[in-house]
Formats: sequence, C-alpha cells, structure tokens
Amino acid sequence: MPLQMKQNLPVILGGAFIIFAIWFFSGSEDELEKREPLRKSIAKLEAEPEFTIAPQPSMDLRKGAFSSEKPLFDQLVDAGLSPQIVQRLVTSLQEDVDFRRVREGVEWELTLFDEVPCQFTLNLSPIDIYDVFDLSVKPVVAKRNIAVSTEIRYYKGELQTSLFEAFSHMPKGIVLAVKVADVFAWDIDFYQDPRKGDQFEFMVETAFVEREGKKEFLEYRRILSGRYFGEKGKFNAFLFEDEKGKDAYYNAEGRSLVRDVLRSPLKLVRITSSFKGQRFHPVLKKKRAHNGVDYGAPKNTPVMAVADGVIEHAGWYGNAGKAVLIRHKGKMLTQYFHLNQIPKGIRKGKRIRQGRTIGYVGKTGLATGYHLHFGMKIRGKYVNPQRQKFQPGAPIPKNRMPDFIARMKEYEDMTVSFKEPIQMALLKPASP
Repeated sequence: MPLQMKQNLPVILGGAFIIFAIWFFSGSEDELEKREPLRKSIAKLEAEPEFTIAPQPSMDLRKGAFSSEKPLFDQLVDAGLSPQIVQRLVTSLQEDVDFRRVREGVEWELTLFDEVPCQFTLNLSPIDIYDVFDLSVKPVVAKRNIAVSTEIRYYKGELQTSLFEAFSHMPKGIVLAVKVADVFAWDIDFYQDPRKGDQFEFMVETAFVEREGKKEFLEYRRILSGRYFGEKGKFNAFLFEDEKGKDAYYNAEGRSLVRDVLRSPLKLVRITSSFKGQRFHPVLKKKRAHNGVDYGAPKNTPVMAVADGVIEHAGWYGNAGKAVLIRHKGKMLTQYFHLNQIPKGIRKGKRIRQGRTIGYVGKTGLATGYHLHFGMKIRGKYVNPQRQKFQPGAPIPKNRMPDFIARMKEYEDMTVSFKEPIQMALLKPASP
C-alpha cells in the first residue's frame, strides 16, 4: 500500500462509517422497516452484560460451650444438626476425646454452607484442637498441628502473706505456686514455716504457642533450679536425673530433697488447729486431746498419702466420718479424717505410693466445717506430725558428682545470663 494511502486510511474509514450510518438511518419507510430487526439485535447486544454472577453460598458459623445445664447433644441439635449426624460426630471423636472428662466451658464451633453442616471444631486446649469434616457423609477427624516453643524464665520475689499471694499476679499463678511447693515439700511446710520477708528465686521452663502471629502463654513445665531464703533457713534445689534417668531434685551438696514422709498431706492451705494435749471440742462442747493437725481447706481439696504404705482402713470411721488409715514402715500409722469422698480403688489392703490422692476434704463425722484432721502414730503413740524429722533419700553417687557439679554450673551461668529477673511484685494481674 502506498505511503500516502496509509496516511489517509483513518480519514477513509471515518468517511465510510459516516456513509453507513446515513444509509442505515435513512431511506424510505419500507427500507427502514426491513432494517428494524437488525437495529433491535444491535440494541439487545448493547443492553446485555458480558456475563452473569452466580449466587454465592451463605456461610454460617455457630458457637457454643460445654455446660452442665445443657448437654452437647442438645446444643448441636439446636444448632442445626440432626440427631443422626450428632451421633456420628461424637462417635468419630471418641478415640481422641473422653467426653465424660471434658470440663465445663470448653468451646466448639460449627460451620454450615447453605444450611449444610461442613465442619465441626472442638477446642479442648490451646494445643488440643480437633476439626471434623464431611459431617453429612462420613466424618473425618484431624488434629491441628500447633507449634509450641519453650523458653526459660527467671523469677524472683518476696513473701508478704503467703506463697499463693506472691504468685497471684501471674498467669496460672496457683499452678506455679504448687510446683514450687512440690519441690521444697520435704523441707518447708508452707502452712507454718514461711514468714513475711522470705525471699525466693527460681528458673522454670515456660511453654508458649503461636496464635495469629502472637506468642501466647501455654503452661509452666519443669523447675530447673530454685532457692528459698527464710527465717527457717536457706534451701536450694537443682534438677538432675537420678540413676534410673528420672527427674529428681537435690541440694547443693548432692543430697536428695525427697524424704520418706511429706511434711503435709495438703498443698497451700492453712492450719486451723495444731497438735495439743487438750482442746475444747466445738461439737462435744468439752475439753479433749487433739491428737493431730487440722488443715482448713475448701470442699473436695485433694488429700495425699504422705508416705508409701498399705491401706489399713478406708470408709466410715465413727466420729471421724469417712476416713483413710495407712500403715507405713517404721511402725508408723497416718490418719486422714472427715473426708467428703474416697476415690475408687482406695480400699483396705491396697498398696499406696507417696503423693497419691487417697481422699477429698469434707466435714463428715463430728466436724463443724470443711477441714482435714491429720493424725500420726509411731509405735502406737500419737506424735506431733509437724515436729517429726525424717531422713532424706539416697544422695548422688560419688561417681556422678562431677556431672552434677557441671549441671549446677550450667544453671548458675543461665541465671547470670538474665540481665534482670522477672520481679514477681511488678507483674500485672493476669487477664481473665
């Protein structure tokens, strides 16, 4: 095509379009009538959209929580599931979840698309989350893979009233207070020994989970080392494996903190009445010997066996109400009175291990309030449990002492590496 024609091409095309338009919209009535179907077709094409949008399915998220007032089965039926689907859902989770032990308040979620149930989620804990898919066909269960990280934290504090109060501002502070009490349980009676101004410090493994890009506290794990400085003396504890490879605690000299007998059958409660020759009985209204120690505690507080032994009696015991008596080596007998209930399996002749729960605090028998009466006999005579001293467990063998000393050095270096310990008194109250 000649260059001049190329340059004039836009003009030529424009002119042709004008001529077509004049032809299309002009002419006789007969000619216009013939062109009408073509005009309508063009108008219809211009009016129609290029595509149509399909209607989107509606998603509905329904939530609930386990409650003693309304069973999960009824909650899910109210949420839109048929009884048959609920039964299949519960059955699919039974290998992973014991529904009888799910605590009140555990949350669940149900997702529906156009009223069709598609997914059920059970949040047992931050690391125990189960998703169930294909509810209407054959439920498929999948446990979420939650990343957990562990950090070592160094805490330091001072008692003002009690160990529990010192930890009350921390997330799950009571759990950590019990862990500390467990480590020093054979050396310190936390019902009578602590005094205002006593100091403590310890390192603990603290676990976290990642949630929506943020680190969230999960739980306290092992206490690696601890020190307690009080009016009753100085105590220290270091975590080290015993000869069987199990975690155990020793003092700086390598002596085991474990003794044959615990200082108390309860954790972090108050003494309401000590061992006395004569005491006015609040029910009998007369003086009589008080051959034991009374611990005030809420109803159903777990009661522990203070030492290994064999159960001599478990059941009703006259004025003592529901009671457990345990025979130990060294001709020692311990008594646990006024229990509210006794667990299954705790029966006469049963061999029991130290620390095992053998009952729960109550007020059965001659008792005015919830408490535990703890008595101890040695060679047939009552003794004051608070004044007894028992021998510690086996020390670290000489051939393992170099490893133990090296481990203590590691703990000391870790403590120094913390520029500042977490001051317990400066912690803000935990969010509910």
